[in-house]
Amino acid sequence: MAAKDSDILSVLIANGILGLRKFCLLSSVSKNLLALRDDLSPLGFGSLCPGFSDPSERGEVCRFLANAFERDDAKALQRILALKGMAGRYPFLLRQALQDHPRSNKCIEFLMLCGVTPYCADLSDQAVGTLTAARVTQMIRLKVLSPDSFCEGGRGEKMRPLLNTLIGNNQFQEAEALVVAGARADICNWHSHNRSNVTPPVEAIHTPLHVLVEQIAFNESGPDELSVGERGRQYIEQRKQGLSLLGLLARVSKQAGCLDWTQKGGVKPVLVFMGAQWSPECTALGMACFYQDVEVVRVLSEVTDRVEGRGVQLPFLVLGARC
Repeated sequence: MAAKDSDILSVLIANGILGLRKFCLLSSVSKNLLALRDDLSPLGFGSLCPGFSDPSERGEVCRFLANAFERDDAKALQRILALKGMAGRYPFLLRQALQDHPRSNKCIEFLMLCGVTPYCADLSDQAVGTLTAARVTQMIRLKVLSPDSFCEGGRGEKMRPLLNTLIGNNQFQEAEALVVAGARADICNWHSHNRSNVTPPVEAIHTPLHVLVEQIAFNESGPDELSVGERGRQYIEQRKQGLSLLGLLARVSKQAGCLDWTQKGGVKPVLVFMGAQWSPECTALGMACFYQDVEVVRVLSEVTDRVEGRGVQLPFLVLGARC
């Protein structure tokens, strides 16, 4: 390859527009480009980090990891997990390697040295529902629980951050205790996948911030056995707690570089347009606009540095009844 062509490809890689798969393909063209795989700066392999705001790119990492296990390529595994924020974002890798790739000895040894995914076996779904903020703080203080703990998911989900589980249960104060203790915001729910399709569906990747926006927007007013007044008071109190958590989680997400991560759709009802179900791929702020929740939009707007300009977000800001 001519030096000029190599320089052009180097610039292309440094721009971070290729994505993980194309980066690996192009970097194999020459020895000079191949060396960029060991460069974790924004001029080399580190240029991929901004692209992880896209859910398909976050899912593409799963394919990369599975391929590394298949080839027992511990160097590739070490390289991807060395990227900023990557370690711990993809949980139970050692379990996956032991179950699906038991002969990947180099990868398994490397993952053993990395340590295991934080997991509290004593927290069943029922036990999680009984937690209070004080109990969460106590468990963390006594090192029974890690703020970044994962738990087994439901409805086909293979794994879910405890933070997302608490948010999904409307346990906003308990979730806030986790965030205050240092829980990560740049983690997701992951659905089950098989070896022939190792990339999770885009709509299966839910960040804590997206889960919270959706939960606040669709927060129910309480059990039917409560009086109308009691349900109203419960709704107001839960929403107040949710908005408090939202401000904190949005700031933590910004610090972690995942405030602008996008997600397509969600677990709640979607817009029906001309007889077809449809939902946008958007940031948490865009999702708040899509659900026309003015209070959530206001909280997120105070944290974000830019105005949403893609898809349906601005039209809903202008035309939404509640915005």
